Amino acid sequence: MESKIKKTKKSKQKSLAKKLGKTGTAIVAVLTFIGASFGAWQAYKYVNTKNAAGAWKIKLTTTKSSYKPYIGETMGIKIFLKQDGENITGTGEKWDYNGAILPYDQHRKLELEGTVDGKELKINYILHGAKRESRGIFNLIVTEGEKKLEGTFLGTAGDASGIVEGGRE
Repeated sequence: MESKIKKTKKSKQKSLAKKLGKTGTAIVAVLTFIGASFGAWQAYKYVNTKNAAGAWKIKLTTTKSSYKPYIGETMGIKIFLKQDGENITGTGEKWDYNGAILPYDQHRKLELEGTVDGKELKINYILHGAKRESRGIFNLIVTEGEKKLEGTFLGTAGDASGIVEGGRE
């Protein structure tokens, strides 16, 4: 009776590789490789994700619009971004129009939410205008040692699009 118990214990103590066989061992190896690769990719993205957090002043220049008077006009916006990994949130304020500082009662609030992937930012915005709100997106790149932003915008006000450029405030 005692020898049967010893044999049962020995059979239960077989190595994982023997239990799984060649196919099972290969599956474990592939899953381990995938897990390690994913971890390495996340570490790479973390190291190469630019810091976009902080205060910025950007200028939007309208190059296309269904409302012709908007073409060529500029709008200065001060924005403050918070970054949590790949997520960006923030607020902003329309500050000047065609280079002229706006009176305080003409400043307009912006809400910002988006993502950062490496040096690329995609930020959705809501601009709370005097009569209506408009929405759009900034497609930006962080450049020059995280000191400059450049890219494009597309917005619902006058179906406008154009160039964005700016720097840290």
